[in-house]
Amino acid sequence: MPRSATTVLMVCATLAVAGACAPTASTMDAEQFASARTVLQESPSMRTKAVDECSAKQALRPEGDRAMIGAVLKVDAQAAPAELCRRIVKAIVDGRLSHEDYVAVSSGSQDRKALARLVRAVSDS
Repeated sequence: MPRSATTVLMVCATLAVAGACAPTASTMDAEQFASARTVLQESPSMRTKAVDECSAKQALRPEGDRAMIGAVLKVDAQAAPAELCRRIVKAIVDGRLSHEDYVAVSSGSQDRKALARLVRAVSDS
C-alpha cells in the first residue's frame, strides 16, 4: 500500500477510535490497520500529525464532553482533547488497541467489553 494511502487510513483510524469520525465512516480492514500501526510505530512525525488532527476534532466537542474525558484521564478539560488523542495513538502503537476494538468503537458499537478496553488503554497511558 502506498505510504500516502496508509497515512490517510492511519489518521482516519485515530479519529475514528477517538470518536471524531461519524459511526458510519468506513472502517479499515485488519491489514490496513496493521499497516497504519506500522507507520505510527516508525514515524514520530506521523504520530504527531495524528495527535494534532485528532486533537483539533476533539477540541470541537462540547465543554461537558471535554470535562468528562478530562475526568476519566485525570487532566484539565482544556488538555483533554490532546491527551486523549496522544493516549489513543500510543495505545495503537503499543498494540493495546486492536483492530477489533477499532472496528467496534468506530462503528458506534455499544460493545461494553470493547469500550472497557478503550477506557483501560487510554487510562493506562
